[in-house]
Amino acid sequence: ELVTIAEEVLQTVSERVKAGKVSPIEETGARIGLASSRVKLAQARLGLEAARKTLSLTWGSETADFERAEGRLDAPSIPPDLDRLIPLVAQNPDFARLEKEIEELRANLFLENAKRIPDLTVSGGARRLNESDDTAFVMGLSVPLPLFDRNQGGVEEARHKLDKAKRALEAARRNMVGSLTERYGVLSSAFEEAESLKTRIIPDARAAFEGTREGYQLGKFGYLFMLDAQRILFDAEIQHLDALTTYHQALADIERLTGSQVISYGVKP
Repeated sequence: ELVTIAEEVLQTVSERVKAGKVSPIEETGARIGLASSRVKLAQARLGLEAARKTLSLTWGSETADFERAEGRLDAPSIPPDLDRLIPLVAQNPDFARLEKEIEELRANLFLENAKRIPDLTVSGGARRLNESDDTAFVMGLSVPLPLFDRNQGGVEEARHKLDKAKRALEAARRNMVGSLTERYGVLSSAFEEAESLKTRIIPDARAAFEGTREGYQLGKFGYLFMLDAQRILFDAEIQHLDALTTYHQALADIERLTGSQVISYGVKP
């Protein structure tokens, strides 16, 4: 789009040069501006090709044998309040893994506590008494020594592992909430910036550029004035794309941290 605008500017300047109304230097400047836009276009195309290959590698293909990726680069909406997102960190896979580990360590502690009371062995059977030539039924009860093995070492180790896992879980939660808060701030800021650029700044910059280009054609404005208006429009367009990129990157981070989709995509027409 920016290359097209630069081509239109060059055509406008060339016409005035041919009419002898402005210096050929202005046409040279317009050609330089167009060449710069074409260089950026070539860089964007190379970046696109690299992104296509990177994307295809995610599903195990070394060639990007698809025409285009369907998606929207707009900012659908601001996500729910941060207070509603914080509890969702419990759905994070890393958080869930630590919770599962704690459950297993609790079960292990229960087993170690059970080992504190030793197993009793009961035996019985017939026995012949030589002194009286009688047969008697004899029962026996054996208890390992010491009588009550408290298994203090095993219990203490199991409790230590459980406490360590609990601390790791709490530390992980604090880190996730901290990261979520930071990314939410980035998301909110990028959303506001993108909306402001889309609804106010870019339309005003485009109107100003069109007005100065028409004024330049009529000789009301100088070339530098039109060039400045063109630069403002270009910068606003690029800034808008950067803000949208930041928005979607922050949104992806938030959905990874919460383990859930926090925005319904494509809800806006």
